[in-house]
Amino acid sequence: MCPLSAIAVAIAAALNCVALQASEPVPASRADIVVPSDWIVLTGGWPSTPALARRDPIFARYLLDPNAPAPIAGEQALRADGTLHHWVLAPNSQSERSDNAWIQLQTGYAYSPLVVNEEGVMMARLLGAEKLFLNGEGFAGDPLGRGLQGVPVFLKKGVNHLFVTGSRKSFRLEFHRPEASLFVADWDLDYPVLCQRDLNEYAFADTKPLIINASNTMADFHLHYGDIGPDVPTFQPLVDEWDDGYELLPLTILKPVLWGRYDGSTVISKEHELKCLLLPIDVYLGAEHSRKDLSFPLSSCDDPLRATYKVENATWANAVRDARLDPHPKGLFRSVLEPPEFDLNEPVVFVVGTAGDEQEDQLLLARARFDAQMLWARFNILPTLIADEQTPHCGTYSPGYYTSNFVLYGNEDTNSRWREIVPPNLVRAKRGELFFEQTTYTGNHYLATICIQITSNDSHSMSIGLMADTGIAGQRLGYVIDPWNHLPEDDIFPAVFEPLILAPK
Repeated sequence: MCPLSAIAVAIAAALNCVALQASEPVPASRADIVVPSDWIVLTGGWPSTPALARRDPIFARYLLDPNAPAPIAGEQALRADGTLHHWVLAPNSQSERSDNAWIQLQTGYAYSPLVVNEEGVMMARLLGAEKLFLNGEGFAGDPLGRGLQGVPVFLKKGVNHLFVTGSRKSFRLEFHRPEASLFVADWDLDYPVLCQRDLNEYAFADTKPLIINASNTMADFHLHYGDIGPDVPTFQPLVDEWDDGYELLPLTILKPVLWGRYDGSTVISKEHELKCLLLPIDVYLGAEHSRKDLSFPLSSCDDPLRATYKVENATWANAVRDARLDPHPKGLFRSVLEPPEFDLNEPVVFVVGTAGDEQEDQLLLARARFDAQMLWARFNILPTLIADEQTPHCGTYSPGYYTSNFVLYGNEDTNSRWREIVPPNLVRAKRGELFFEQTTYTGNHYLATICIQITSNDSHSMSIGLMADTGIAGQRLGYVIDPWNHLPEDDIFPAVFEPLILAPK
C-alpha cells in the first residue's frame, strides 16, 4: 500500500468511526437491463477548475491500489480540500426505488457493490457523469447526454465494485446486454463526404462506423460493406466490398475509415421523397456476423434524380451532440492527436504493452482503453488500440512501420517496442526506475507524460506520446492525469507524477 493510502486508513481507524452498513446488495441475474442500487456518496470538496493533475485523496485511498478495501456508509475520508466527511447513503438509493431514478452527486464520488450470479460482458451506460470504475478499471461515461449507448465491460460472478465520479448534479448507471459479441453500433457514426466523379457516380470518403468488441477476448474479424445508395424501397443494398485483417483488443471499440462510391443512376419513384442515404455494412467474427444498413440524412436535394445533393458533413450521427462537442484538445499531447501531414486519414494509435505479467498487461490495457474512450466521448477522436506484439519490429529509433502518430503505454520491461523506439539518452523507464533530464526517480509509483518527435524511415516527422510508468501504482495515476487537454503548470515539459500529487492541500 502506498504511504498516502496507509495514512488515510490510519486516520479513519484513529477516529473510530461507526460503520453504518448499507443494506446487503441483492444479487442481479443476467437480465437484459441491470440498474445498481444501494449507492453511498461522498460529495463536495473538489475544485471545479480542470487541471492536468487534480488532487484526489479518494482515488488514492480506494482506487490507486486495485485491491484496496471498499468504502462503507458512515466511514470518514479526506476530501481534496483537506476536510474529513462521511460516506452517506445517497438519495434515491433504496432498493425499492424506481429504476429510472437518478442518484444525486454534485462532485465527489459514489460507490455501490453490484452482485451478479453469472459472469459475462455487458454494456455499461453512465449518464450524467464522466468516469466509471468497475473493479478498479476505468470506463467513460456520457456526462453531457450526447447519446452514447454505453461501452463494453466485464462483470465477474460475485461482488463487483462500482465507483462513479465526474458528476455535477446527478447520474444514472445501467448495464444492458450487447446485441452480439461483435456488432456495428448505428447510434454513433461519422457521416461520409460525397465528391462527384461524373454525372451519375459519387465517391464517399471518411465514413466511420462504430464497431464494438463486446467480448473479453481478442476479436479477429472481417469487415464487408457496399455502395452507398438512396434510402428508398427500390434500392437493395449489396455488400460486395471487404476490408479484412482487423483485430480488436478485449472490450474495445473502433472506427475504421471506409471508402466507396454512390451510384446516382438508381431510379427513384416520384412518390418517394429522398431524405437519407444508406450504407450497408457487415462484420464477421467467425461464424457470427452483424449486419446494419446505416442511414445518413441529407442536407438539400435540388434534383434527386441527378443526386446533386450533399451528405451533411456532421461529425456525429446526432447533430445535437455535434454542436455540443468540446473544442479540439489543447494539452501536452495535442500534437500526437493530430493526424500526420502525409496521411490525414490515419488515426492516432495506442500501442499497449503485453510483455509484463498478467496483472500488468491487464491494467495497461484498461488504462489505454480508458484514455481512448474519454477522447471519443469528449472530442469524437477514437484512437486505434493495438498490442505491442501486433506490430512488426522496425529497427531502433526508426518506426518505419507506423504511418500515424502513436502513444506507447508501459515501460521497457512491459512494452516490447519501447527500446526500439524510445532513445535511451532521452528517457529510460523500467520497473522501479525512471530516468529523465539527468534525474533518477526510484520506486514503482511514478508516471511520466512525455511527447517526443521522431523521424521515420521515409523521413516523415511523427509525434509520439509516452505514458511511461515504473509500476502499477504509477500507471494508475493516469486515471487522474489529463495530458490530452491540459498543460503542465508553468509550461514545464514533460510532467513526472507520483501519488503525493493526490494529497489534499
